[in-house]
Amino acid sequence: MSRWMAIERRRFPRLTCRASVQYRDLLQPRALQAADLSRDLSAGGLQFQTAQFFSRYRRLVIQVTLPGVPQPVRTIAQVMWTRKQPLGDLWDVGAHFVEITAQDRGLLADYVERGVHVPTPAPASRPSV
Repeated sequence: MSRWMAIERRRFPRLTCRASVQYRDLLQPRALQAADLSRDLSAGGLQFQTAQFFSRYRRLVIQVTLPGVPQPVRTIAQVMWTRKQPLGDLWDVGAHFVEITAQDRGLLADYVERGVHVPTPAPASRPSV
């Protein structure tokens, strides 16, 4: 392996998907804010977009609603990085789950392992002639 190749250090596999994400700063007792899971998630963390900047190590209360899963996942996550989108006023945020129940972590791991995506409609069948 070339010394220039990146070594994957993530503990959990990731799934590219879009899911509903709500969050709030752990230090501020206000309602959850809406965001959108824009890139990926795993049993260990997620990446989402938001209009709000968060500094590194900020702790957030996060609720993720996965497509096709009735029960949302709730966790406390720590911001590991932020990146400003080149166009507009959005930020990409990468967060690591620091407090999550074993049940919710298992649910995320199963979801990622199955590679669940929103089903694509089957093409319409042609009428017989």
